[in-house]
Amino acid sequence: MKRFLFILILLLSNFLSAQKSYKINTVSWIFKAPKNYVAKADNFEKAVKVGEEYLKKEENIESFSTDDVVLLTLEKEDSSPNVIMVSYKNNSSIQDHTLNGYANIVREMLLRNANHDYPDAENSVINEEITIDKITFNVVKQNSFFKDKNYLATKYFYIAEIDNKEFTIVVVNTNEEDRKNAVKSILDSKFIIK
Repeated sequence: MKRFLFILILLLSNFLSAQKSYKINTVSWIFKAPKNYVAKADNFEKAVKVGEEYLKKEENIESFSTDDVVLLTLEKEDSSPNVIMVSYKNNSSIQDHTLNGYANIVREMLLRNANHDYPDAENSVINEEITIDKITFNVVKQNSFFKDKNYLATKYFYIAEIDNKEFTIVVVNTNEEDRKNAVKSILDSKFIIK
């Protein structure tokens, strides 16, 4: 019996140590990174500054968030362009347009950008509503298929309103196995509301 309890405790501790908890105000998000993904230490300040400058130039964007909190950025160990980025910020866009309305704005922007950036690819963007651990997400999925290379690149934006914040998970993948592993990790994640 002691041996069984020891093995059970050992298995439980291994399971719990592989998962990490991230705070979104008072809500905890429990997430286990997909296999072969590692934390990426990068200079986010430069990317944020470039994004802010772009938004300032856009005619139809009146304001933008300056309180973005990057919770996590993962990339594949092999340095392929397979990335997971997680952040939250104020929920003003969701308040102004509703979650579904905001997701549709993101969908239209992604399709416009994909058609501009990849004119030779077959680009499609869809929006679907899913539930992850009782939290409603709108998932905006961009697929760009490059016929000449028989290559599919995807960008998935998981968007939810959690504790009065816009919570976003962005998944960029260039192969099916990594895409499935990333999506499984996200769908298996948990939210603890205090």
